[in-house]
Amino acid sequence: MSHEIRTPMTSVIGFADLLRTTQLNREQQQYVGIVHQSAHALLQVINEILDYSKIEAGKISIEKLKTDVVELLESSLHIFLLQAASKGLRLELRIPPGFPLRLLLDPARVRQILINLLGNAVKFTHAGRVELAVEVLEADSGTRLKIHVTDTGIGISPEQMSRIFKPFGQADVSTTRRFGGTGLGLVISRRLVEHMGGSSIGCQH
Repeated sequence: MSHEIRTPMTSVIGFADLLRTTQLNREQQQYVGIVHQSAHALLQVINEILDYSKIEAGKISIEKLKTDVVELLESSLHIFLLQAASKGLRLELRIPPGFPLRLLLDPARVRQILINLLGNAVKFTHAGRVELAVEVLEADSGTRLKIHVTDTGIGISPEQMSRIFKPFGQADVSTTRRFGGTGLGLVISRRLVEHMGGSSIGCQH
């Protein structure tokens, strides 16, 4: 099912990219740009629904690879440089002295979680900064990471917090109307953290 749904969307995006390289007038370029953006938005929705379905079916797989954690954090943050710059936001990375360079983890899944949290932070912050910070926690079971994403955005009430970690749940109807999204990102992130043996993520007001 994943292949059958994703492949046509990938083709739409690919041919829209090719079409943008041809001779088009301004109006045609605008139309192709809308197709391209809409296809990417739809593919993101498809990916989130498929990921959620795999997690619910117990089909999610977790790898353990020796990973450069600093590079993983930096590359995840850099994805949002242009978007943050367009809003005048500062992106900050805080890494403690003596932080270990390489740890055993699933880089693809950790990156997926980081991109979701950072994407939300940048989306809902209109001024100020977004900070990505990491701590190392030593436990009997080994080295563990604690990752924080902090922003100066619109905030969230205690009542809204009870909804945002439920499937397809968002803070309120106006949030969906203004910012879009499926309401699955935080649910997927929490489940991935738990599948990797971590504690459930949460947020503070």
